[in-house]
Amino acid sequence: MNLFYVYQIEVTGNYTGVRTTGDHLTVGLPWIVPAFIFSIIQFRRLNFKRIEVRLNPEQFKEIALAVGNDMNWRIKNLTKDYVVANTGFSLFSWGERITIIRAETEILINSICDPDNRPSVVSMGQNRANMMAFKNKIAEVMSPQIVNPTS
Repeated sequence: MNLFYVYQIEVTGNYTGVRTTGDHLTVGLPWIVPAFIFSIIQFRRLNFKRIEVRLNPEQFKEIALAVGNDMNWRIKNLTKDYVVANTGFSLFSWGERITIIRAETEILINSICDPDNRPSVVSMGQNRANMMAFKNKIAEVMSPQIVNPTS
């Protein structure tokens, strides 16, 4: 609210409080840098990781169901080309949303803190564990054909 009050003081003239513009800037401006850094970190987490591998639709579904069972995912959507799953509340996390897309020559995978649950700043490694479990299952099934994942 401090920067909004500065706007009221300097632009609209509707501010009725007792603090000056300097007081509000002293309190409000130091929070802009951490907020900016945090927003960059959160935005980067939205990027999909790429695993270069050819999976047919049956293999893709089989791997998705196996990993989902092992990792206690609640699969919301499962088609021949994509999976959307959620995890529940645990000791280490409020829950994650896992999205996996099958393309002709690659798999795109992302695991983020579930946007439908309470806000979560960290996943305590659960997002990485979800992605690694899927990658490891692919390696188990397709070991001679897998290529290292790239970002």
